[in-house]
Amino acid sequence: MKLIYLALGEGISSKIWEELREKNALAYDLSAIFPELKGPSHIIFYVVTTPENTWAARKKLLLEINKIKKDGLLPQELKEAKNKFLGEYLLDRETNKGKAYNIGLTEIYELGYPYDFNLSKKIEAITNEEIKRIANLYLNNYTLIIAQAPNTNNIYYEMFR
Repeated sequence: MKLIYLALGEGISSKIWEELREKNALAYDLSAIFPELKGPSHIIFYVVTTPENTWAARKKLLLEINKIKKDGLLPQELKEAKNKFLGEYLLDRETNKGKAYNIGLTEIYELGYPYDFNLSKKIEAITNEEIKRIANLYLNNYTLIIAQAPNTNNIYYEMFR
């Protein structure tokens, strides 16, 4: 899931940034948040746009999610997501504090401390087929909340299951 998050929504090189902001001018700002939890987690996407672009941005975001479910990532996108992950991995472990924190997390998650030492090899081995399988497993249900400026008196809420 972390690779999907990195490719789809993290930073200005992400798919949603490129598609919604750069190519289609549907957003002022957008990003994603992916909390790494012991059990199943979630990805939160947010898009700051105009009222008239709201539904087009929603449609384009869902299209990008569905593309990953159907096709996975392009080889270059998968490589870039892995490089982002490995860069963050190494930066997080530059200090003793970072090393201790991440080894502690593996113990809390009941993976055992050696898991952290082998993580980079596991990330390198991930295939596009695995990306598609995970996307299809976890990117099926969503909750959409649209909050508009206070003067519009409009908050829209949608759940898909």
